[in-house]
Amino acid sequence: MYDRIFVPTDGSDGALAAAEHAVSLAREQGATVHALSVVHLRPSLEPNVEAVLDALEARAEAAVEAVEGLGADAGVEVVSAIEDAVPSEAIVDYAEDRDVDLVVMGSHGHSRLHDLLLGSTTERVLRTCDRPVLVVRA
Repeated sequence: MYDRIFVPTDGSDGALAAAEHAVSLAREQGATVHALSVVHLRPSLEPNVEAVLDALEARAEAAVEAVEGLGADAGVEVVSAIEDAVPSEAIVDYAEDRDVDLVVMGSHGHSRLHDLLLGSTTERVLRTCDRPVLVVRA
């Protein structure tokens, strides 16, 4: 049923829960997991943009490495990528460009908006993605 399962990750607890679910499902289905972390530095007056970007890239690398580790432990192939873009747009584009069968996302990522029912990126992906989206609550 599933050949390509896609898990966007920002390294948050919600993304890790989604990755665990995606890897488990991939193991059962014999599928490949695609992991994407998106780095997006909004235009700002931050005086040390390079240091902020370096920190974001390091966090993105750690996020995809965590998914790769879960896959290795389960014997599941993981294809990983890091992109610099608006997160919801990058996620939808990646899902369509790689013809994934399922997107598995955490309900909330790294955000200060934990009181909302869904995180803003997850909500945008649900509205705009033409692939099935499974939301995992952390």
